Amino acid sequence: IRRLRKRHAADERGRAMVFFASQHHPLNGARFTGASGSFAAAPAEKSGAMQFIMDFLAGGIAGAVAKTCTAPIERVKLLIQTQDANPKIISGEVPRYTGIVNCFTRVSSEQGFSAFWRGNTVNVIRYFPTQAFNFAFKDTIKGFFPKYNSKTDFGKFFATNIASGGLAGAGSLAIVYPLDYARTRLASDVGSGQP
Repeated sequence: IRRLRKRHAADERGRAMVFFASQHHPLNGARFTGASGSFAAAPAEKSGAMQFIMDFLAGGIAGAVAKTCTAPIERVKLLIQTQDANPKIISGEVPRYTGIVNCFTRVSSEQGFSAFWRGNTVNVIRYFPTQAFNFAFKDTIKGFFPKYNSKTDFGKFFATNIASGGLAGAGSLAIVYPLDYARTRLASDVGSGQP
């Protein structure tokens, strides 16, 4: 194993820079020549398509993790909200939920602990593109509007942000509405929990 030694220098602005002993180290920044020509370290900024993909994945993964963590609360909320329309509860086959704690304990005992995540896969499939499109498209849509300075034209800057966020949200929700409907139907099911 070869040890890399660091040496510090200052750039033209007086900031400390780090150089690596190996001239071929990717963080060195020095140009070097190889068999197929001259190379330089990769630029720090990503291209438009790569940035879009990174934003899309970051928004989608963050949304999926958040929805999975809050799935039990969402399931209990939906059960309580839709119990008046559930045929098993209306007929008296399944008693009404009297509150949040009652719903949590009954779902766990009657349907099993994993029933808290019933409908979560559809929820994640629905929420991933929603958040991903919101996160990725907001800046793209914002590019269609005139640029305003937040310090001098705050009202126009704020309106541009609201409009671009609203258009990105409306577009993504129009695409994923059928998945939202399926998630609500699956989560409000008070079945036995048996496959």
